[in-house]
Parts: sequence; C-alpha cells; structure tokens
Amino acid sequence: MKEEYILKELKKKYPEISYLGFSLRHLALFNVDELVALLNVDVDKAYEIKLELSRILRDARILSGKKIFSLDEVIKPKIIIGELSLPLGIYKVYGERVDDFLNLFIPITLKSFPESSIILADCENTLNTEGIKEACIRNNVENFNYRIGITYPTTSEELEEFFVFNVPQIIEKDSIIALLVYNVDAILGNMKSTKEKMEYLAYLIDWVRRISIMYNVWGIFTGKYGYTKMPGKTVYVFQKGNLLYAGTEKENALFLGEVYR
Repeated sequence: MKEEYILKELKKKYPEISYLGFSLRHLALFNVDELVALLNVDVDKAYEIKLELSRILRDARILSGKKIFSLDEVIKPKIIIGELSLPLGIYKVYGERVDDFLNLFIPITLKSFPESSIILADCENTLNTEGIKEACIRNNVENFNYRIGITYPTTSEELEEFFVFNVPQIIEKDSIIALLVYNVDAILGNMKSTKEKMEYLAYLIDWVRRISIMYNVWGIFTGKYGYTKMPGKTVYVFQKGNLLYAGTEKENALFLGEVYR
C-alpha cells in the first residue's frame, strides 16, 4: 500500500485534512490539541484522526518489512568529533565559543553523511558563514555550498511557522541530517516575561524533538547565555585544534547538554 493511496483514502474518511497538502508523517507530528486548531474539529474527532495516523504509519512499516524496534533495541547513529560522541538526539550548545563548535560540527556532519544536507535557522543574522565555509574547505567537504540551507527568521512566529509547516516538507523532499537553530536568544529577547520565553522555547524544542524522532535527524539549539534549564546533563567541552574534548572545568569551556528525546 503506497502512502499516496493511504492518504487518499484517509482524506475520504476525514475531509478536513484534504486542504492541508501535508503527508501522513507531517500530519502525525501534530498532537490532538494542535489538530483541533489546525482542522477546526472537536477533540473526539482529532483524537480519532491521531489514532488512525499512528496505526497507519505503524502498519506501513510492517508492510514494508521493517521491524519496529523498542527504544532499547535501537542503536543510535553517532557523530564523532574528536573525543566527543553525539548520538542522534537534540542538543543545547551555549557559551562564547558556539561558533567554534559549529565550525567543527557542520563540516564533520556533512562529511559523515555525504548524501545529506543541513537546515540552519539564523535568528540574529550574525552567523559567521565565512568561518563555516573555510572549515568545510579544510575538511574537504564536497558541494557544501548546496548542502547548507539557511533561513533568517526575525520573529518567534516566523521561526515557529518554519519548523511546524516548512521543515517537514523540506525533509521529505531532500535528505536532511541535522536542524540547527543559531542564537535562539535573539528571538526570545523580544518576549516580555521569562515565563513566556520558557513556554515558547519548550514548544519549539518539542517540535524539533518530534521531527527528530519521525525523520531521524539531529537537532542543535545554540545561544550565548544558557538561556534555559533544559533537561539533560550538561558537559563542558574544550577545543584543541580540530578536536573537541569533554572535561569538568568550566573556565574557557563550551557548554553542551543533551535534551532528552
């Protein structure tokens, strides 16, 4: 059963989804409350649609001969930068040396996955693209100019819309391996209260988490000031040449922590 046929049949059953132009996987990213607002349906109908999407996607994997593993059985792919190992997941990276991290992460990721690309949201339009270019050249990364897609959101609404509506469609058309949000502090700075900032950031991180799980991509959030108390253990990372090392001292360190998927 092809996805197009399944989606066509689902649209017959639920005409409300006919006007969105979303794939099955994209629709499945939305939770029940979001489906209520998106489709203008009641909670019961949204819950029914959500269950149907979950069942269809599971059946599609079984029909294609792909075993559904438990989380304990899955061995996550990793990106190795020196002594630093980053299993597939969501990470926060903050401190004055964020650019140093990206100048290692981006070329090594592109070289590790030569058929894939990276999506990068530059929230302050201050990313040192020349530094990334030079790092890619040093690491002999092929076609890097075409494999880093950069967008420049200026408001929280633009950033949210990009990840909720655009990113899943981009991933389904292209081979994307990582999503980077550069200096999210710039977006949060326009908000009045700490509560508002934390609620927005939690929502955005949750969306990137869903995308990461659905499409198997890395997610990286960067900032300068440790903008949030995200869950996960923070480690201190030091750079030596083209390598990164984990350490215990805070001085001159980059702060990196995994946000649980």
